Amino acid sequence: MSLKNFIKVYPIIQDPKIISKCIRFLSKKSKDKKYISGSLWSGKGSYEDKEVRDVEILPLSNFSQSLSEVHWANFLGHFILEGMRRYATEFPDVRSATIIEIQGLRYEKGGHYKFHVDDGPGMNRKYSSILILNNDYEGGELCFKIDGKEEIIKNIPGSLIIWPSNFMFPHMVKPIKKGVRYSIVSWMN
Repeated sequence: MSLKNFIKVYPIIQDPKIISKCIRFLSKKSKDKKYISGSLWSGKGSYEDKEVRDVEILPLSNFSQSLSEVHWANFLGHFILEGMRRYATEFPDVRSATIIEIQGLRYEKGGHYKFHVDDGPGMNRKYSSILILNNDYEGGELCFKIDGKEEIIKNIPGSLIIWPSNFMFPHMVKPIKKGVRYSIVSWMN
C-alpha cells in the first residue's frame, strides 16, 4: 500500500455558516493582536525563522481565560475527533486518539511553511490534522512529499485532512500569492 493511502480527507463541516463564524472569530483575534508569530522547535526550545515558516498562530485551548477560545477549542475538537474516529475505522490498528493541541492559523500574502514533519524530539505527536476553512486565496496549497513526488491536497472548505505525524509524511504550505488562508491545525496522540 502506498503511503498516500494514509493521508485521508474527510468532509467534516457541511454548514458554511459554521466555517464563516470560525473565520470571523480568527480574523477578530488577528485584529486584536492575539496571534503569535510562527515558531519552530529545535528540541532545545522554540525559535523563529520566517524563511522556513511565516504564519500567525492563535493557540486554542479549553484552559484559556477567553470563553470564546474555550468554546472554539471544544467545538472544533468535536469535529476533529469525529474525523479521527473515521480514520480509526479505516485503519483498525489505529487506536483512538486524544487532541494535545489545537491552533488557528492565518497565512497572509507570502505566508508559507517549508517541508517539515510534525513529530520529533520533545514532541509526542502521532497524528496530525488540518481543517480547511477557506479557499478564496491563491497559492497556499497543502503539499506532501510521498515517494519522491509532490502530492497536492485540494483545499475544500470544511474538509479535514488527517495523516500520521511521523517522518514518512513531510508536508508544506506553499506561499500565499493573494488573499488570506485560514485553517485549524491539531495534533493527537
